[in-house]
Amino acid sequence: MRYTWVLLATTVASCGASIPLWTKDYAQSVTTHSYADVTPAQALQAAKEVITLAAAPHNADFTDRSNGFEAHRYFTGMSGMAPVTGDYDFQVTATAAGKGSILTVNIRDDSQYDSLNFPDVSITPTSYSGGPIQVRGPYDLFFARVDALLGKRKGWISCAAAPSVLNAPIGMDALCRNARDAAPSPKG
Repeated sequence: MRYTWVLLATTVASCGASIPLWTKDYAQSVTTHSYADVTPAQALQAAKEVITLAAAPHNADFTDRSNGFEAHRYFTGMSGMAPVTGDYDFQVTATAAGKGSILTVNIRDDSQYDSLNFPDVSITPTSYSGGPIQVRGPYDLFFARVDALLGKRKGWISCAAAPSVLNAPIGMDALCRNARDAAPSPKG
């Protein structure tokens, strides 16, 4: 366990990034976006497409809720010599706000690491396994991609470009780890 904290501190220090405290107000500012002229249904459709484009075919499950959906993006792989079963859980809601909507996403890392090598600890600096992701990188990428699908932003941000474009050197795992990283088809 102590080695993990040293690894975490070294990773964050080497990135030159400071991670703000994940207070309730900060979390709300990171996980919520307002759209003045987008209906809740349009916002939810764009959010589903973001997750679908990250997941390999048949590696995402969606469960509709009254004002949103829950999605799981699955993958299997290796982390060093340890097997990993990945599961990123997205809780997405959209509510009406005037003629627009408010879109909220909360992401959890429910990945399972080989318990002999990494008991109860994710090897990324974003969360404990089974906990909420508490760095802004994956949320910024999520909303940048939603914005692109809704025509609010020019250009799709790939996983390779995300750290420099979003100035977020860590935490893109939820949309990028073992992801197919597909871009949407051009509209025309």
